[in-house]
Parts: sequence; structure tokens; C-alpha cells
Amino acid sequence: MECVDTDLTAKAVRDYVKAVLPEYMVPNHVVFMAALPVTAHGKADRDALPWPIPQSIPVGAIKPELKSTSLAIAQLLRLAQDVLNLSLSPDDDLFDAGATSFTLVRLIEQIRAASGIAIPIEVVLQQPTLAALSRYLAEHSVEQAINLEQALLALAAEVFSIPGLTEHDDLFDAGATSFTLVRLVERIRQQFNVTIALDAILATPTVAALSAALTTTIQQEKTTPYGLTMVKPSIINLPTFEFEPAFYRRPALASKPSALSQAKLAQLLSLLKQRDVQGKPKYLYSSAGGLNPVQVYVWLKDDAVHDIPAGIYYYHPVMHQLHLISTQHGLEHAFANVDLAADAQFGLFLIAELAAITPIYQGLGQVLSVLEAGYLAQMLQSRQAELELALLPVAVSGFAVIAEAFQLEPSQQFMHCLIGGLADWAQPAPVLDVSLTAFGQVSLAGIESVIGAAGHAVSFPSQQQRDQLHEQHRQLRPCTGTALALDDSPVALEWYGARAAKRDYLDQTIPLSALSGLLSLLRPQSVNLDAYLFTKLTAANSLQFYLYAQEQGVSELASGLYRYDLAAHGLIPVCSQLSQPIKSCYTPFNRKHASQAKAVLFIFANKREPVFAALLEAGAIGQLLLERQAEFGLGLCPIGGLLFDKIRADFTLTPDDELLHSFVIGAVNTPLPAFWPFLQRRALSKSQQQAIGIIGISGVYPGAEDLAEFAQLLQHGKTAFTAIEFNSESDYRRPIAADVTKTFSQHWRFFNGYSEFRCGVI
Repeated sequence: MECVDTDLTAKAVRDYVKAVLPEYMVPNHVVFMAALPVTAHGKADRDALPWPIPQSIPVGAIKPELKSTSLAIAQLLRLAQDVLNLSLSPDDDLFDAGATSFTLVRLIEQIRAASGIAIPIEVVLQQPTLAALSRYLAEHSVEQAINLEQALLALAAEVFSIPGLTEHDDLFDAGATSFTLVRLVERIRQQFNVTIALDAILATPTVAALSAALTTTIQQEKTTPYGLTMVKPSIINLPTFEFEPAFYRRPALASKPSALSQAKLAQLLSLLKQRDVQGKPKYLYSSAGGLNPVQVYVWLKDDAVHDIPAGIYYYHPVMHQLHLISTQHGLEHAFANVDLAADAQFGLFLIAELAAITPIYQGLGQVLSVLEAGYLAQMLQSRQAELELALLPVAVSGFAVIAEAFQLEPSQQFMHCLIGGLADWAQPAPVLDVSLTAFGQVSLAGIESVIGAAGHAVSFPSQQQRDQLHEQHRQLRPCTGTALALDDSPVALEWYGARAAKRDYLDQTIPLSALSGLLSLLRPQSVNLDAYLFTKLTAANSLQFYLYAQEQGVSELASGLYRYDLAAHGLIPVCSQLSQPIKSCYTPFNRKHASQAKAVLFIFANKREPVFAALLEAGAIGQLLLERQAEFGLGLCPIGGLLFDKIRADFTLTPDDELLHSFVIGAVNTPLPAFWPFLQRRALSKSQQQAIGIIGISGVYPGAEDLAEFAQLLQHGKTAFTAIEFNSESDYRRPIAADVTKTFSQHWRFFNGYSEFRCGVI
């Protein structure tokens, strides 16, 4: 840019541009020049612009490194130089210096890997300098030290069986013996992956002294997240995957839409219908034990749907009917985002009937219900394009209003809400404010104490108990009065088979490329870091993913525990083996398929973050993984309850990290139908490449009646591929007669009325 005001700074330019343009249009580099170079014709000469930017040109006022920088600052500078490939000083604005959202996410992830401290992305956006990051690390390292001392106190109290132990108590005076001290040293080694010399404890036998010695050893050995030493971890890079951009798109709600047809609403609710698949009741989303405790209520506004009055309805998934609960429909004030709710035509409220799940899963029932709500919401949102609807998650604050309007029983609790209406694909869906955490009303304090407790928090029911609960149909709301029957829109049964949890696996190694493809589902779109294949309800990097590979479980990968680096798309080794056999951590029901599995995927969240939203997101991820597992030749089985305490120490987690969900993974060969919408563009088979119909500019469009409809198909990312069978390869221009044997199948973008044309065969 030409510089007229000599006092103008790059930061001022970026701040102004941020205020008037979308984030993706804010430049990474601001270079001041006396004049723009022009060609002989007076046009901007792009080739004459300075690139790469020489260091003599001020980029964010690059300063020399300060002499007084602390050790943490020096380490951050080296790490930033390695990750960002930029020459920086502590007070440089990282964006002005050329950092991007993607490279900053990588930097944050590397800092977390080296220090164990997760820096929220909001902190970086507010103060994008290394000096500010250093201050944040210093402040939170004190908290880590406190957490370490508290962890040691709890460990010592457990080993010595001494209640009320303080950090300054003499351990021998409190009743410790040489034998119990040896046990304590061993427990410390298991939990922190550090060996403390027994002499260090004998010299000053207090927890405070032990904490100081452990901190020193940690920083020297650079092995655990409690230290501040910056060490770039080794990483195993995975093959990269790119998916079709259309799958990342999320539409906005249409402005002033026309009323929905009753058929359109029925088509949406058909996705929730219970269907008979090979003699068993099945749904398009997973549920713990097949209990399906999450009920769906439909809130319709005035004139939202033709021929259906406004009000609150219960959707009966077996009868495929709407049952009127209340004519009250002014619920906009119950939403945290009132303006967004005002644009909606309807809302889908997900309410858990805990009486349908707690008899089996007890305290774990609430957690599993939140996960199920995430599965269900993701299933619906992944089908927005084919429905031509927009479905947006929205936070709710007026729980009392909902309970009264929906006439809920004490055993029924609100989980989640999607607002919907006709879609406007020309506008992107609004970015969800992750600070709005009121997604549900269930208290989830101590999730892991339920999920990971050593067997006492969750009883293991017999099959007879499970069958009895299923026969009671507690998940269905008793309904009286007139019901509105809905037209059914059948769903291809292949979707149920492909999505189903897999418990039987092939006795073969998982290809590393297949595992890489599966993990790629967790990443944002490479060109838009705000776009995910699943509904993102938490801030970036809020969830952590770990992978355990069995012996000879994954090709080209040694057995052991790894942390998945989302930004770098790589695996960081944690330990070569678990302290306990993985199968011993599962309930008897899950142990068989856990033993056959070749890998296990774990999802964690920090309890300082909105954990309820994290659970919903973990459920959405679970639905995505199951829907797409067959594309990678894999089979997954989600595991809700896990005796995680047995192996927690192996993960070197912080005390605030909690397990949300896990999946066992094995190799499975699931045939997919011709109509399957693959995430990756696939090469055509030989038979598909042979016959090509050339019509020219004829005004005939595949899957559409006119150009406008065809453009809409392209815009929505909808496929026009179909499979048609014929009696011979050369006769595919005409439909097959009923009495002729079908010997040839062609899968292509067939034109409506294709039989009226005669196409040459090339």
C-alpha cells in the first residue's frame, strides 16, 4: 500500500480492515511503500511488488530481540521460528508479521505438547504477541505446580491411607514406612513417567519437598506436561486427505421464507423414524444399549408449515406421528440468541427421558444421553442439502419455560436444540458463539468419576434386564388425543448397515492410510479453519484425541499410545505400552470386540471448558465417524463406559483433562451402493469411462428440468448420479423391457428423458 501518513502502523491498518471486511480478507502482510509500481500502461505491476518481503521493509515494525527476555520468552521465540518460519521479537504482532490462523493453531498445539498448558485461541486473538503468551504460560505454570502438589497429596493419602494429610506433614510421623514409600515412588513413576530417587524423600519426607523434587526432575528429563521446558516432540506424519468442499458447507436460514410444505417436514422427521432392519428396530444414529432415551419435540411457529397449526408437538418415532402437547409457541425468549431464533420457522428440541436409561447405566445415563443428542443432531445436519433446509444449533437459557411448555416430567431433561427453516445457500451459516454454553441443563461434574470408576459406579446388567427394559418402551411418551399422521419418506437400508456400530472385525492389520483418512474427518477444511464436517460447538483445540495401536494393529505404526496432532495431522508417541491390558478396562459386554479391535480412539476435554458442549460435539464426531467408516474399510464401535482409571496415568494428562468418549476400531469390508456420496472424489471405473453421450448445448441438464434447477443442484452439492440397468452395453439409451434379463448396469449422470436421445458410443 502507498504510505501517506508516516505515523500509520501495520497494526492500525489491520485493525481497520478487520472492522470492515470478513476475517478471511484481512491481509497477513502489510508493507508500506512510497508508491505502487505500475506498468507502461499505468496498471499495477504485480511482478514489481517486493516478494518475498525483505527484512529491511518494516513488517509490523520488526524489532531486534530484547536483551532482557526471560528463558520462557527465548524458548517461545525458538519454537515460533520453527513453526511459523518468522523472525520475531517478543512484542511483535504475530498477524502483522505474517502468521495465519492455521499456523497459530499449530503453534498453540506445539506449545501445549511441550508445556502441557493449553492456550485458548481467544487469548492469542486478544494479544497476538509472544510476550503475552509467555505471561499466560507463567501464570498457568503456577496453577500447574499447585495441581501437581494436590495430585501428590491425593496419591500419598491413597498409598499411606492417611486422611487429612497436608503438604508439610512429615510422612514418617504421619505413619509412612519404607515399604509404603517404595509403593509411592512406584505410583509416581506410573502416573508421571518420572522416577524419583528414594533418597530425595528420606532427606525431607514431606509432600511439598517431593513436589519440588518432582518438578526439578520433570524439567531435567523433559518428559511430562508439568514442566515449562519447550521441546519439539517427535511426530509421525500421516498421509494427507482432502474432501469435497460441498460437505463442509452449512447454509443460513432464508430471510422471509415461504411456509414449508407438510411433506418437507415429514421428510425431515422420517430420518428419526424407527425402522425394521433385518427383523430388528433400528435408527440412523447410535444409542447406548439401543435404548434411545432422547425424545424429539417439534416447535412450530405461526404459518411455518402448511396445514399444521402452530404449537409444540411430540414426535412419535414408531408411529411416525405428531402429537400436540401445547398451543403455546412463543418460545423465542428462551433462547440465548433471540435474533437467530426469530428467523427460524421451527425448532427441534431434544429431551432425554432418563427413566429409559438409568435403570441400566445408572449415573452414566445422563452422560450417554448428551452424547446421543450429539449423534442425533449431527445425523440431521449432515442431510441439510438434500432436504434444502438449514438446521442450526442454538443455546437455550430458559429451561423452566421449556419444562412448563413441554409438560415434562421430573425424569425428562432438556439436552439440545436445533432451529430450522428453508435454507439460503448463498449465505453461510452464522458462526456459533462458543461462549454461549447453555446447551443443556444436566450437571456433569465429575464425568470421568462415572466413566472411569473401577466398576463401582456402573453395574453390568444381564441380558434379561436389558430385554425387560426394552419391552417397557420407556423412551416413548404416552400419548392421548388426535395424532397427525405423516407421510413416510423411506431411507435406503444401506445407510443403516453402513452406519451401524461394528463389533466383528477382520483378522488383518489396519492400513495406516485408512487410519489417516478416518482421523482427517476431525480436521477443519484446509482453506477455511472454521469449517468442519461435524457441528463445532467448542473453541478450536478444546478437544484432544489419543490413539492406542495394538501390537501389529496398524501398518507402519509401532504399538503404543499416541496423541493425535490435529493441526499437523500427525501422531506424537506417548508411551510404548499401557500399564494394564486394554481389554481389562472394558465391561464384559464390550470385552470381546475390544479384544478383536486393532486400535482405540479416545476423546478428551478440559473440564475448565464448557464440558456439556464438548460432550455434544463428541457425539457429533461419533456420528460422523460411523457414517463414514465404510469409506476407509474400517469398523468402529463407540464405548460409553470405560474403566479408565486403570490406564489414566499412561496418558500424562493434566488433572483437568477428562475422558468423554472412545471407540474401538478394526478392519471391516462393508460394500457401499452405487449412490453413496463419497467424501473424496473417486476415479471412474473402466466401464464408467467407456460410454459417453455428447449432446452439446442442448438445454438438457442431468437431474434437472432447466438451467436454474441445475445451478441449484451444483450450489447445494447434490449429486445427479443414478444407476440404470440394461440388457446390453449398447442399448443403454432405452429402458429395459420387463421380460428381458438385466445384464448391464451403468452409473452416470443420466439426463431426464434420456431415452428420447440417441447418443453415439465413443
